[in-house]
Amino acid sequence: MGDGSGAEASIETTLATITATQEQLIEIEKAAEGMHVWRYSDIFGQYTEVRRLQQQAKSFVGQSREAIDRYQALVVYLAVFRETVDTGMAELDAFNAVVDLNTYSGQADAVRETAGKLRAEAARLSGAKYPDSMAVINQAAVEALEEAADGFSDLADGLSVPADDPIYTAARRIENATVELEEVRSMMHSDSFYQSRAIKNIYDLDDKFDLLTGA
Repeated sequence: MGDGSGAEASIETTLATITATQEQLIEIEKAAEGMHVWRYSDIFGQYTEVRRLQQQAKSFVGQSREAIDRYQALVVYLAVFRETVDTGMAELDAFNAVVDLNTYSGQADAVRETAGKLRAEAARLSGAKYPDSMAVINQAAVEALEEAADGFSDLADGLSVPADDPIYTAARRIENATVELEEVRSMMHSDSFYQSRAIKNIYDLDDKFDLLTGA
């Protein structure tokens, strides 16, 4: 997912933009409410036109707030997703870079700590509030992290004996978990993600604003 600091800056910028947009919606709402024409002086149809614009503004603001709230929830969730998956991949990549498993000899406790760290990340992601459209990918990521944690747990048990069979079986389990987590991460970049309702609704706001302003 690229450089972590860059992703964090992007998320912060997006959230700041969302806040600014929410403030602009308040101004639009106030402007619409402040439009007044005496009802009985509707010689040129101003009253009817003002009422139409007020209703359109109210509808636009309401739909915009709903879309922005969904988008904000998605952005916040993606921050958690990125942090947990990146943490998991960092541990898995470090393990997979080791050619000789004898390197872990006498390190059962450290390996068990890694298992606990991955399990904590899985629990964090499992407890995250995610949009409905992210349910499948969220569950897949949680399961991959849990599988990785179980693999490191098994490795720690094998190192404690020590015994080659459980050690190498655990190593294969960790490698499989790496593949699963990589697949989950690539799913986040797929076209189906960018077709999520939260993002499509944001794109639709331009058309709705043009309709409101007559552009």
